[in-house]
Amino acid sequence: MKVAKFLAVFAVLLVVGIYVIAFTGFGNSLVRPIVEEQIRKSSGLDVELKRFHLSMSDLDVVLYITQSNAVQVKGEYSLFTQSFDLTYDVRFSKLKELRSIVKRNINGSFFTDGTIKGDASFVTIEGKSDVAKSDTTYHVELTEFNPTSIIAHLKQLDVESLLYIAGEPKYASAKLDIDLNFKNIKPHQLDGDVTLHSRNGELNKTVIAKYLGVHIPATTFSMDANAKLQKEKVAYEYLFDSNLAKLTTSGWLVPQPLRADILFDAKVKELALLKPLTGADVRGALNLNGTLKGDRQNMKLDLKSDIASSKTAIDVTLKELQPKALRAKIEHLRIEKLLYMLKQPTYASGVVGVQANLDSLDVKNLSGVVQSASTGSLNTAFLTKEYGFKHPMPKTSFRLKTQTNIAKSVAETKLTLASTLANLDVKKALFYINKGSLKSDYTLNVASLEKLYFVTDRHLRGGLTATGDITKDKDLLVTLHSDIAQGKLDVLLKNDDAHITLDDMRTKKLLWILYYPEIFDGGVNAQIDYNLALSKGVAKAQFKEGKFVHNQTFDLIKKFAKVDLYKEYFNGDAKANINKEKIAAIFDLQSRKARILSKKTDIDTKKRTIDSRITLTVKKTPVSVTLKGSMEKPKVGVDLKEFMKTEAGKKLEKKANKELEKLFKKLF
Repeated sequence: MKVAKFLAVFAVLLVVGIYVIAFTGFGNSLVRPIVEEQIRKSSGLDVELKRFHLSMSDLDVVLYITQSNAVQVKGEYSLFTQSFDLTYDVRFSKLKELRSIVKRNINGSFFTDGTIKGDASFVTIEGKSDVAKSDTTYHVELTEFNPTSIIAHLKQLDVESLLYIAGEPKYASAKLDIDLNFKNIKPHQLDGDVTLHSRNGELNKTVIAKYLGVHIPATTFSMDANAKLQKEKVAYEYLFDSNLAKLTTSGWLVPQPLRADILFDAKVKELALLKPLTGADVRGALNLNGTLKGDRQNMKLDLKSDIASSKTAIDVTLKELQPKALRAKIEHLRIEKLLYMLKQPTYASGVVGVQANLDSLDVKNLSGVVQSASTGSLNTAFLTKEYGFKHPMPKTSFRLKTQTNIAKSVAETKLTLASTLANLDVKKALFYINKGSLKSDYTLNVASLEKLYFVTDRHLRGGLTATGDITKDKDLLVTLHSDIAQGKLDVLLKNDDAHITLDDMRTKKLLWILYYPEIFDGGVNAQIDYNLALSKGVAKAQFKEGKFVHNQTFDLIKKFAKVDLYKEYFNGDAKANINKEKIAAIFDLQSRKARILSKKTDIDTKKRTIDSRITLTVKKTPVSVTLKGSMEKPKVGVDLKEFMKTEAGKKLEKKANKELEKLFKKLF
């Protein structure tokens, strides 16, 4: 009996103690610093409980999160029924003091107040706010403290103020009206709708230029959107309209598991505006529309566009939201408009067609077929100026066809290019996509070398057919083989170093191609080593069994010196050092009875000048000749002192020097 009385007294004292500690002013003063310390530890902020009143039926708490940001909650509640009727007042005067909590830069202020009513099973929250200068009211319902319904009306929400609060530059200004009526937001039981309307929207071109590096004209916009929640599905319509772009999209989607059926249409008046989103440095207008249908396992994206005035259709198959296959058909794409969009000079104009069927878009295992065909003409006036050609590039039209088969990320291409300048045929070009290396054959046909005058800076006759290979890996290797001038031409280019071989060419044919007087007919072999980057090189040549054609100089020698040089076969060597436009050459041609020697022949191909000293020796008697000035019409000087001492020279004594100079000009 004593034990029972003791326990009863202890229980009464315990209840009284709990009541005194929890629900009296004295108890509140004891609990307040404990609660305050626990909030400080969990938030990391120096919070302060300015007011802490808790009784059996009511409470009144004022918590200062920072000196300028406070929350007040007060009202009545019942411990026994677990019901409550509370009011709250949130006054965040300086949001920047809360940056450590939200983990980002925020600015401005935020105020809201309202009521919280209900019990442990059902709670309603009614409130209002002036967030971003708006007139906002909201109604929230919670079942077992989980949100099940949200109704909110935001009138004239200021976008510029909202961006400021979020710590973002003021890219745009607008007024938004948003109505949310989510009657049920339980998973798989969605019911409600959302509407949005904007007015007086304007993009801040100064801020966009400063922070995004995109320069746009003055741009106004409006937005309208509505969405309906239908159990698992969300159906929507959205319109964004501005003087630069217009975007409309509608359809439905199921968030979990993902399914969608969406239509979209975009009309972009200036692509430069999208650079911050796409990262693409492009410009101009673009119209794009299409559909997105399917689920996460198998979704299909169909696109249609008029890019560069084309008729373009692209179908992409996605697996687990990753692109797996592609079909594309592009018709009548304008080359000049595409170059404009890519901010490239107008190198050419014309049309391009492309058809692609890619069964795998995996970079490591890309496979499929791509075909293209294009026709057009080069912008020869621009190319002449851009590349500094000395002479105008002739008008040039072209036709190009390609077919590329891709397997295991190796692209095999067949190419045919026909133009008024030259024709190019590639039977098999292999591009190893993962390694970025290339190996290709080619056949080049130039019907008229004269048309290349703008490049060669020299009139040329005849044509050229060349074959070879191109390899690009660590080094660039190019080979060229051609039958020309009744001989063979071989070129090996390794990066900037070219090795050129002339084998058994006929000098008369070569002189004909070069528009030089065809005074010598013989065989020639030559080797040239030349560095393209330095414009330097060395040339060596060997002449064999060469005979001179009829000329007045040899006629005089035959008549007076009784030596028939036409029957002589000349053999010899020549060597030249090339330093950009300057060529320093020496040569030595000999027969049984004569010798033609030059220890100094300097040619300037840029100025087209020559400075040469030549010695013609017949029966050990030399005649010295000098050539100076223009290569087309050089001044010829003749020294006949040694020759005039001979019997033949004495017979020519009556000939005037001017007449002899005239004869030598015809020879050289």
